[in-house]
Amino acid sequence: MQWKNDSVDLYDCRTRSWYIEAAASPKDMLILVDNSGSMTGMRKEIARHVVSNILDTLGNNDFVNVFNFSEEIDEVVPCFKDMLVQVMINRSITVLSSCLKYVKYEAFNKFAIQRCSFLL
Repeated sequence: MQWKNDSVDLYDCRTRSWYIEAAASPKDMLILVDNSGSMTGMRKEIARHVVSNILDTLGNNDFVNVFNFSEEIDEVVPCFKDMLVQVMINRSITVLSSCLKYVKYEAFNKFAIQRCSFLL
């Protein structure tokens, strides 16, 4: 008996909008990305990848924004300042994901996250 060399099936319905909308209730999500000096090299890439994967699981009924923090708290997309943006697959997610590439990493400040929680 010969084994078939079929390609691996990578289809995952958990990342499809029809599954996400049926399996979960709408969410309001604020994602904070550490851009301090300690986030260099592989840590930076892992953080970017995790945020991108989180954004991929959101559906059309969800609202999200991504902020980075170190010395100051800044929104990743300047025009999304002080608001949560409704997720529109292939639009707002693409904008947020592509802007993660341009997050600049700065000096370490452990108190910025506390300021962020009080400002929002």
